[in-house]
Amino acid sequence: MERNDDYFDDETEELTPAAAAPKGSPFEPDPDLIATAQEALRLAEAAAETAETAHETAEDDLADAEGAVAVAEFKVTDFEADSGLREWEKAAAREELSRAKRAYSRAVQRLGRAKVRLEDTAAALEQASAALDQAEKTPAPSPEPEEQPQQRFASLPVFVEEYVVPNWIHKLGENYAGSWCTKWWEHTEAITRLEATWEAFEVMRLQPPPSLSTWIRDHLDVHMRALTAPHGVFHNCNAREGDHVHDPRRPWAVANPPEGLFEVNKDALVHGRSDAAAAEPGERDDAEYDISAYEMNGMVNEETGEVNV
Repeated sequence: MERNDDYFDDETEELTPAAAAPKGSPFEPDPDLIATAQEALRLAEAAAETAETAHETAEDDLADAEGAVAVAEFKVTDFEADSGLREWEKAAAREELSRAKRAYSRAVQRLGRAKVRLEDTAAALEQASAALDQAEKTPAPSPEPEEQPQQRFASLPVFVEEYVVPNWIHKLGENYAGSWCTKWWEHTEAITRLEATWEAFEVMRLQPPPSLSTWIRDHLDVHMRALTAPHGVFHNCNAREGDHVHDPRRPWAVANPPEGLFEVNKDALVHGRSDAAAAEPGERDDAEYDISAYEMNGMVNEETGEVNV
C-alpha cells in the first residue's frame, strides 16, 4: 500500500489531517455560536434516542397485536366447527377477535406515527450536526467599537477661557505674589500643563463623585499654582495690563546616554537627536522649541505652519 504523504508530517511521521489549519492561524471561532450548536445537537440526539425507543416499542406492540389476532381467528374457527359449544361461547370468541383486530389497527397507527417521528428526529439530528460543523468554521464577530463620550470642550483655548479662568479667580498684584499671562499659549510649559489639566478633566468628569473634587485637588490646583507662582513661567507677564514677555530661559541641557543603555522603541512617534546631530547646550532656538511644543499639542496648522490659538 502506497503512503499518502498528504497525511504525514515530515518530521514526526505522525498521521495528521492534511487540511488542518496552519499554526498561528488568526481564525478564531465564535464560542457562543459553538455552545449554542452543541446544545442543539445534544437535544437532537436525546430526541432521536427517544424516538428510536418509541419506534422499537411500537414494532413490538404491533407484533403482539398480530399474534393476538391470529390466536383469536384460530379460536373463532375452532369454536364454529365445534357443535357442542353454546352460541354465546361462539359469540364471545368472535368479540375477542374483533377486539384483537381493533388493537392491531391501533398498533399499526402508533407504529406509523413512531416512524414519522423517527424520520423527523433523524433529519433534525443531521441538521444539528451540520450546524455545529458550520459553527466551528464561522469566525467570531469583531467586537463593536465602544462608543466614545463626546468631548466637553472643543479645544485647549476654549477649555482655558470657559472653565479654567472662571474657576481660578485669584487676586494678582501686591496682595498676591503670583502672575498670569493673557497669551498663555506662547509659553511652552503653560501649554503642557494646561493640556494635561484638560485631558484629566475630560476623563474624570465622566467618573462618579467625588471625581470633580479630586480633579481640582490633584490637577487644577497643582498646575495653576505652578504656572502662577512668583517665579513661574508667567513671572515677567502682567495680566492687568495685558503685557506679555516671552520667557528667555532655555530648557536645561541634557547629555546623550551611551548607546544601548536604554531600550529604544523604533515605532515611537518621537525620537531623540543623535550624538552627531545634537546641538551644543544652550544653542537650541527658543522659537523652534515653542513650535515643537505646539506641534505636540496639535496647535500648529499643517498647511501654513502657524500656531492655532
